[in-house]
Amino acid sequence: MQQATLETERLRIRPLQITDAPRVRELAGDIRVAEMTALIPHPYPEIAAEEWIEKRTGGSDLVFAIADCDTDELVGAIGIHPEPNGLATEIGFWIGVPFWGRGYCTEAAREILRHCFEDLGFQRVYAGHFAGNDASGRVQQKIGMRPEGVQRWGVFRFGEPKDRVMYGMIRPDWEALQG
Repeated sequence: MQQATLETERLRIRPLQITDAPRVRELAGDIRVAEMTALIPHPYPEIAAEEWIEKRTGGSDLVFAIADCDTDELVGAIGIHPEPNGLATEIGFWIGVPFWGRGYCTEAAREILRHCFEDLGFQRVYAGHFAGNDASGRVQQKIGMRPEGVQRWGVFRFGEPKDRVMYGMIRPDWEALQG
């Protein structure tokens, strides 16, 4: 899959660049971001951002910078993680703390969902969040995903079991939302 640059009213959703590494390190290094994600380390190692960006280029995953349209300031990241069958994909996202509560995540997730169904041809898109991360759940609800259940102890984070609340959308749901 070739990675596109997508635009919304306020955001540019573009391929990550190695020059984004200092900003990724700054935003993702905040414990409040790390504790709500399955994979962001804390403390955030100095070279982790560069390694993460390099691993995300050329593979089957598509990970995008979420950036302000006018300034190109990185505010977070969003990814598409296809299953091997090519029919379904998981999406995941994080937003830096200074940008929480501004609707950026919903705006980016809505555009990524559109991209998954309309441009990439997926039949199912799903996402999850840790129980207690209600803001992430609201994003998934706002973009039209439906609750699918809870994976009890679906992930271990910082040595503790976390329940994972799952949401999903299938192509007929997407088509019904469009009209």
